[in-house]
Amino acid sequence: MNKTKLGISANAYAALVFASGLFGIIPAIILTGAVLILEDNEWLKRMAVKAVAFIVVINIFHVVLMLLPNFLDMLKNLLLAAGADSIVIDVFSKVELVFSVFQKGLTIFADVMLILYAYMAYCGKYAKVLFVEGFVNKNM
Repeated sequence: MNKTKLGISANAYAALVFASGLFGIIPAIILTGAVLILEDNEWLKRMAVKAVAFIVVINIFHVVLMLLPNFLDMLKNLLLAAGADSIVIDVFSKVELVFSVFQKGLTIFADVMLILYAYMAYCGKYAKVLFVEGFVNKNM
């Protein structure tokens, strides 16, 4: 079993980095920084960077999905001030609801994928992480 300098297996550490993404990006960055500085295991380094890159991409999607309803709310308020028809206002409200559902769905998707990647890393499998696989492989 491949051990890290912290005394735990490389598989468990990689799983820990993915699982820390459930608590936010800061714990994942701290754990990844420790791997990049202290460890020599290339697989572990690659998995840690993939975990942080996946979390960053998901956070970017979250920001975009949060900005769009705010923009639509601003347009709805402008239309209200201009005296627009209530049917148009109802359409904007329904679109905001759809974005809210997408945002909740993205959160569930990200959590499930982080758990799946953590399990794959713990089993020692090479996780092909969505959205970031090619970017990480090209730059590492």
